[in-house]
This record gives sequence, structure tokens and C-alpha cells, in this order.
Amino acid sequence: MKAGPPTHVRFEIAGKILEVIDAEAQAVYIRVPKGRVHRTLEPEPDVFVDVDGDNHLLGLEVLRPVGHVEIMHRLAEKYREPALDLFDAGKVNRLFASSTG
Repeated sequence: MKAGPPTHVRFEIAGKILEVIDAEAQAVYIRVPKGRVHRTLEPEPDVFVDVDGDNHLLGLEVLRPVGHVEIMHRLAEKYREPALDLFDAGKVNRLFASSTG
């Protein structure tokens, strides 16, 4: 019996971003700095951005990320968070593609 992909993976990017991937829930969450979420925006369907009161990026969630994780790079520019450019879309696409059969 072949084991499926891990259902929950955590790791750091650029020493400060904790990336949480949940293959079972088909979701990716990236937390940038700690802070209090003031509001959550939805810049695209299935993409949620948590910001503080000064509109600084605190977190990013992408549901069903296969095929549209490139938004991380656009948000890196918008929120001036260069570490998002290091996000490995290929790794995420491979993990989720293997979990959907």
C-alpha cells in the first residue's frame, strides 16, 4: 500500500515565513510577521490576505492552490514582502497534484 503525501507540512522560508501546507484540506497558509489581524481581504477567488491596521501583510491563505500559486509573487510586490518570491510553487503543485490522484 503506497502512502499518500503528508497531510500537514511546516517549514520556514527566508528565515521568517512559516509556510503551512495542508494537503488534505487543499490549502496553503503563509504567516509573515506576528501581529493582530485587522481584516482579511480576498484579492482573487480562494485567496485570502490577512493585514494589520496599517495594511501590512500578516498572512496569506490559498485554497486549492494548484495552478494559481503565482499570486504569491504579485502579492510580494504589492505588500513589499520579498520573501514571498521565494515560495516554491512547483513543490506545492507537486504535493497537491499527488494528493488528488
